[in-house]
Amino acid sequence: MLYLLLSILSSTAIILIFRLFPRYSVHTFQAIVFNYLTCFVCGWLALGTFPVTRTTLQVDWLPYSLLLGAVFIFTFNITARTVQHFGVTITSVMQRMSLLIVVPFAIITYQEPLPWLKAAGLLLALPAIVCTNLPDKTPSALPVQRRGWLWFLPLFLWLNSGVVEVLLLYVERQTAGNASLLFTTFIFGTAGLIGLLYVLPQILGGRMRVEWRNVLGGIFLGVPNFGSIFFILKALNAGWDGSVVFPVNSVTVIGLSALSAWLLFAEKLSKINILGVALAIIAIVLIALAR
Repeated sequence: MLYLLLSILSSTAIILIFRLFPRYSVHTFQAIVFNYLTCFVCGWLALGTFPVTRTTLQVDWLPYSLLLGAVFIFTFNITARTVQHFGVTITSVMQRMSLLIVVPFAIITYQEPLPWLKAAGLLLALPAIVCTNLPDKTPSALPVQRRGWLWFLPLFLWLNSGVVEVLLLYVERQTAGNASLLFTTFIFGTAGLIGLLYVLPQILGGRMRVEWRNVLGGIFLGVPNFGSIFFILKALNAGWDGSVVFPVNSVTVIGLSALSAWLLFAEKLSKINILGVALAIIAIVLIALAR
């Protein structure tokens, strides 16, 4: 339970930090790159030894960590854009509704049980996604407005978040096992390397300049980012069903994010969006109770 609580707090912190980036003129992609380098260092310190050795380069989960690293940095950019254009609450809902992808995967692939409560929750999640994502005319406190293709950002976030959680669950069940810390560290290292390959040529060519606010933003983002993945893998290793861990994590993050957005940023939602948030919470609670 402790691991699950730490993962929840870490996940909520990530969304709130993204919301603060425009206020402090933080370059989002630069901060994301430094964030993954910070995550790699966190893993290095937790392991007590440098993660990359001849032995670790021969592990069976290495290809999955490389794939997840690429997916992570892409999804994180979508998350940042969604927070800045749609706010904390809608982002957390769409991100956590990835359970609509990972729960069926866990049921089909690993024969996890499907009681009626879990089935009802999955069905209720569909209208929750639709209502949460519908456009609204409510005055917004967001620093950036929405236009054109930006309306598809929450759907892209939902799909990518589902892919991430499916891959994490699959690798944990099939290959990583007790090597979750090393596995997580490799994922973050890969994401950071991919980011550097994009950023360094621009810096060397004078098209981009590194500023301390971006470095600090990445560090503040990296610590909870590392914790969010590491602690959820620890919860899975402790014996919790994937179809329970992700829903419990999701509903609590949504609740904390919505409360924080209201208190800290005065974010407003339309009535249909509020209905979507309520349906999402009910859906996740039903799935969690199905344990």
